[in-house]
Amino acid sequence: MKVLVGITGGIASYKSCELIRLLKKANHEVTVCLTDSARDFITPLTLETLSKNKILGNSHLDSNSEINHIKASRAVDLIVVAPATANFIAKLTHGICDDLLTNICAARKAKLLIAPAMNKEMWKNPSNLRNIDLLIKDGISIIGPEKGIQACGDDGIGRMVSPTNIYTKIMESIRKQSTYFSKKKIIVSAGPTIEKIDPVRAITNFSTGRMGYTLAKHFAEEGADVTLVSGPVNLLKPENTRLIKVESAVEMHLEIRNICKAVKYDYFVSTAAVADWRPSSVNSSKMKKKESSLAEIDWVLNPDIVKEIGNLPKEIKPFIVGFAAETSNPTQILKLLKDKREEKKIDLLIANKVPESFGDNCSEVLMICKNDSIKKIVGNKETISREILSHLKKV
Repeated sequence: MKVLVGITGGIASYKSCELIRLLKKANHEVTVCLTDSARDFITPLTLETLSKNKILGNSHLDSNSEINHIKASRAVDLIVVAPATANFIAKLTHGICDDLLTNICAARKAKLLIAPAMNKEMWKNPSNLRNIDLLIKDGISIIGPEKGIQACGDDGIGRMVSPTNIYTKIMESIRKQSTYFSKKKIIVSAGPTIEKIDPVRAITNFSTGRMGYTLAKHFAEEGADVTLVSGPVNLLKPENTRLIKVESAVEMHLEIRNICKAVKYDYFVSTAAVADWRPSSVNSSKMKKKESSLAEIDWVLNPDIVKEIGNLPKEIKPFIVGFAAETSNPTQILKLLKDKREEKKIDLLIANKVPESFGDNCSEVLMICKNDSIKKIVGNKETISREILSHLKKV
């Protein structure tokens, strides 16, 4: 999403740095418009470093003689002004356009969110409250202010809300604007499985579950009904998701199979690193250490969850997004991957190279579609997840 962050001249302008950082961390494109008075509180260099974009100042034409406020207002999906001073709020209310930011807001087609910040007496001034009421009637979203100690020492309502709360409000706005996944039922598998050998030993893998949890978070942010079936991981449950914890491949298989057979799901996104084998039985006591111990274990294949869901009747089969972790470079084994996609009836296969892709490291994946077209994605889990969602909207 493309976001323009407007910063006006208030002491709370330093908090905007954290808001920009949060937006960039979530891989949103950020442009900053800095008013002349805001430059007394924060430098363009700081904001350009954080946003990775040139700051918009008060020039009305860019280097190509394009009109800046028209170009900037058309290029973004959302405008956020934080902090919004009493002066800016008054100008916005009455259509005064005497700098680049007020011109951008007047010419906007995108949604506008403002976060007021001022002294408590300025906030409760009748003219300011009338302005706020008019902005709300005009469909402008307002977050805050909140109560607390202010820079001047007063204690009352007027503090800008925290960057985290503004970011949360932005995410809510994104959910309202994006309706494709709204109400769609999605089941995501994530993490490793653990296959017990005896009471103290087990086999597992290095999957962190981050890819699945990130996808579940992004689906939920866009209004989907998300069920997350997860092996043992050290991650917080994404907001607005239903979490089912499992341990073994058999447990994960039973949960996903029963869910998909009971209710029609729109998507099954299989990111879990499910163990291929398990001992046929778990020893009731600790196995003694000897050279023949491993040879004594009777290994059996675990159920192939993706293949079973792929073979469900057409009327209840979900769209399947499968993941293939390979130690070889995916581009070198394309035929094998395409065969795997066809054999398991996977609609979209994401191939990634391990162990490079474990954790939240920047990695490269190949997206192999049903028509065998291929797209390469490079980035961290957030970037890859958003690219997958973007692709699913086009399918």
